[in-house]
Amino acid sequence: MIRVRLAPSPTGKLHLGTARTALFNFLFARKNKGAFILRFEDTDETRSTKEYEEDIKASLKWLGLYWDEEYRQMERLARYREYAEKLIAQGVAEKIKGAVIFRAKKALDKLGIEYKTKVKAVKNKSDESQKDKDLNAYLVEDIGRDIIHGPIKGLVSDSVLLRSGNPPIPTFHLAVVVDDYEMKISHVIRGEDHLPNTPLHIVLQRLLSIPTPFYVHLPLILGPDKTKLSKRHAAVAVSDYKKAGYLPEAIVNYLALLGWSEKGKDKDKEILGLKELIKAFKLEDLQKSPAIFFKEKLDWLNGEWIRQLSVKELTARILDFGYKKVDERMTSIIQKRLKRLDEAPYWTDFFFQNIPYKKELLKGELEEKRALEILKLALTRFNKTQWKSDKIKIEAKSLAQAVNLKPKDFLYPIRIAITGRPVSPPLFESMEILGKDETLKRLEKAMAMLKNSSIRKD
Repeated sequence: MIRVRLAPSPTGKLHLGTARTALFNFLFARKNKGAFILRFEDTDETRSTKEYEEDIKASLKWLGLYWDEEYRQMERLARYREYAEKLIAQGVAEKIKGAVIFRAKKALDKLGIEYKTKVKAVKNKSDESQKDKDLNAYLVEDIGRDIIHGPIKGLVSDSVLLRSGNPPIPTFHLAVVVDDYEMKISHVIRGEDHLPNTPLHIVLQRLLSIPTPFYVHLPLILGPDKTKLSKRHAAVAVSDYKKAGYLPEAIVNYLALLGWSEKGKDKDKEILGLKELIKAFKLEDLQKSPAIFFKEKLDWLNGEWIRQLSVKELTARILDFGYKKVDERMTSIIQKRLKRLDEAPYWTDFFFQNIPYKKELLKGELEEKRALEILKLALTRFNKTQWKSDKIKIEAKSLAQAVNLKPKDFLYPIRIAITGRPVSPPLFESMEILGKDETLKRLEKAMAMLKNSSIRKD
């Protein structure tokens, strides 16, 4: 059975890179009717917090990446000690001042693995047991195979497996090998930054007589400047994108395109939902080269997903996002303009508040007398118009012809008077939603400004 896992350390919010790793694990599990496991590697007691754990879980749920089983390493400490004792019994690890140290040369000799003495690592000053010892490292080649990168090679070094303490805490190398075995992980799909750790993990697996899973090391996500994605490029936490008004569908869609592309007839299709991704996903379609994160592409995708929602659903999402004023009529006229949910107030605030603007904005490139003429004519004729957007539109076009102006020039001072901006949602639909009385009131207010160079306060 296919069993994969996401193993985040709860020392920070869910990072975009970790979210992409979760997505590819999830897609592979669901495609093959397997299990997706969430395992918190929480042995860094000084930095791991419940707050970060909850952020990771909430972010995964928001993205729709639900897991089947959940574990925490700090609840499994006895298991790691048992495996450390097995390594000590084989003579490939030793206890020093309460810590358990793995000896690479002894292990490689025992397994008959060829190696080259590559380096003597610097002293490990982070562990009391190693202050007076050099950690030797040995180069091994073709010790395994990665589905993306091919033959695995790298350094196998003397390493701390259990830190001294009461109780002793496992390091990443021991814990990950034990957990992947006991949780029956069939495929380890993780970031490329873990590739250098893999030779040591395979050696430990062979020493413990446990099977080696299939390895898939995903390419890194880089910023546009080809350096590792960081806050200087864009927000890096999934929860920050949620707060900024992005849709989970868009985040999932974009993360999938960072390092994976579908082969075949729909290879150029970019708008892909979770169900489509599950159906299309194949490990062999993963890319080897790093993926480049462009926020502009994410914004475009988010806008596309916003336009795929029904007006009712989009309104519900805007309300859930925290903007409690908008209704479906307003949503229907701003949907094509939105790139993010947090833009809804910008496009709709004029419905709910007095519009502050200056005389210069109101008249634009028109002469003040001309702008005043337009507003006066509009006020007179709109007062007699049936208050439906299509009727208002017909009347406005007729008025523009009557004063020998292009519609956009005629409507400019009216648009400013109604919305406060030269670019707004569709004007006639906005006027219908605003209502006849309020529309006429704003036209009167704009006329007063042009006459007196100031707006009368209500």
